[in-house]
Amino acid sequence: MRNALFVLFVLCAPILYAQNSCKFAGLAEQYKSNPADSLKHKAAMFLVDNMPGHFSPEGKSIEKYEEKLLLMPPHSGMRELMLVWNSVAKEGEVRNVQDSLVVDSGFLKENIDMAFEAWKAAPWSAEVDFRQFCNFILPYRVKDEHLCRGWRKALRERYLPVIAGVKDMREAFAMIVDTIRNSITESNPYCPYTLDVLTTDHIKKAECDQRCILLVAVLRALGIPAVIDVVPMWANYSRSGHSWVAMVEKDGATYTVFEDEGVAKQFNKIDASRFVHRYKVTEADNCPFVVMTEKRAAKIYRMGFARVRTPQPQDPALLKDPFAVDVSTAYGLNSSLTVNASGPEPVYLCVFRSGGDWVPVAKALPAGGQVTFSGLGDSVVYLPLRISNGVRQVLSEPILVSGGGAAKVFKTDGVSTETVRLYRKYPLCSYMTDLWGYMKGGRFEVADKADFSDAMLLDSISAMPHGVTSLAVDSKKKFRYVRYKTSPRSRMPMAELYFYAEAEGGTEYKLAGTPIAHQVDSTRIQCAFDGFLDTNASTNSFDYWIGLDFGKGNKQRVSRIVFAPSSDTNNVEVDHLYELYHFERGWKLIGRRLAKGDNVEFGNVPIGGLLLLKDKTKGREERIFEYTDGRQIWY
Repeated sequence: MRNALFVLFVLCAPILYAQNSCKFAGLAEQYKSNPADSLKHKAAMFLVDNMPGHFSPEGKSIEKYEEKLLLMPPHSGMRELMLVWNSVAKEGEVRNVQDSLVVDSGFLKENIDMAFEAWKAAPWSAEVDFRQFCNFILPYRVKDEHLCRGWRKALRERYLPVIAGVKDMREAFAMIVDTIRNSITESNPYCPYTLDVLTTDHIKKAECDQRCILLVAVLRALGIPAVIDVVPMWANYSRSGHSWVAMVEKDGATYTVFEDEGVAKQFNKIDASRFVHRYKVTEADNCPFVVMTEKRAAKIYRMGFARVRTPQPQDPALLKDPFAVDVSTAYGLNSSLTVNASGPEPVYLCVFRSGGDWVPVAKALPAGGQVTFSGLGDSVVYLPLRISNGVRQVLSEPILVSGGGAAKVFKTDGVSTETVRLYRKYPLCSYMTDLWGYMKGGRFEVADKADFSDAMLLDSISAMPHGVTSLAVDSKKKFRYVRYKTSPRSRMPMAELYFYAEAEGGTEYKLAGTPIAHQVDSTRIQCAFDGFLDTNASTNSFDYWIGLDFGKGNKQRVSRIVFAPSSDTNNVEVDHLYELYHFERGWKLIGRRLAKGDNVEFGNVPIGGLLLLKDKTKGREERIFEYTDGRQIWY
């Protein structure tokens, strides 16, 4: 919808400019007639000139929803919010309406006057010039939220006491960031549209993007120049990106507060780009995977109010926003890439979207038979291409940018091949190893008494598990009960837990029994024995156990234990059908394999190419990788 609106804006822009000029002519003249208001006249023209292309969600449903939320207590439960939205959703369709049809002169004048009052009253007013003011304090909206009157006055009165006596703009910025982060719970508001900032501030629940909108509104109401910056899409993780709030000084210097550090810094770490890394994987863990600890950005854009470009109908979705400014270098993205490109048509630079294909994140025009892209992220694989009449023309094989420029082209010689053994279709992130690592010390025990007061140790977890794990044991004699007992530092639930016995002749069979547990969700105990890795016996306890009761008079001797902790289910799974592709100016199928164990093997794989493993049975979390020295290296 948003991209369609941008195309409509491009087609109708001349008409919208003329309509706006007429509608707000009286306000402009009012400011123009008073020499003391010369800056306000310029501010009014800035807003009017850049209003086309901005839209507000309007309709009875969203109005009723906001009315009801304002009558509810802050931090109301998610179920209550869902019920309220379901009750008003039928009130009528919500449509995106041009701001010029929603905003009137009274609204605009109130916004301008209050913005100037906040600017001039701030102790740091001398540090904020008029250009900075227009872009980062003056706008009557932050992004695509439902508009409301009086937001500047209300938010200023509410949050000015938080920074009372503070003279330093960066300190005030950090204090407000900390206040909003701690007061607004990240939660689904159950409305598919962006609520107005006063409703969000009242209900104290918002998703990431809406919380950023509120934070920027509060900062602007206090005379602090603020804006939302975004990674449209992570270059090595997930299908989505992330947004956060930045403060911009007059020289363009960008300051942010990284997570809970509480201090505003320039060239700060990119928000939400680091996984909390608690457990250090050691050689003793024998983990066959490279553990990813950081999300990488290919490009960073600023969501402004001023129109900075005219998108073309053929531009891909991520590049259609006429108000988005490339601010990658403000975050230290300083790599560049030059590729051959004849002709005048624009070239798009793409990164791979998980479970999808190449998605453009930058656009540039060639000169002298080449095109150069700057402000690129490091350790990112890019693909340059052109788009003509909806058809993509790949200009090069994928290129790894590292160390400031092109470090590697994933190109094969067309002859050399190898056999590869693959264990995963998606990188292993440290948020999983942090959970698996602390399972060390977990115990597998047998007993004859239901309370395990006579427990005997079968084996314990001595290395970090990283998938389905098998342990050969010998219980010496037969017992009625068997269990897994967690270590004191882990509450990682089991996805699967099996116990085997050895029959005459050396064959094994899986033991059956009644699931038993302590401190495990009673409705989920069976999930540890259901044969599905994507379910688990959930628990919130660091003192839980789970196992089987073989039944009265039915003691068993355990010979092997097979277990799998809860995971992202991106390891190769038995009986799943996998397809392996390599990229050669397009994705080409190498082969299909049905997994018979925890890995799949493919022959005749071109050496040096970029690979992609797809699970055709289920799941879309799949990422590109190279195969080097017997390991998958993910991008």
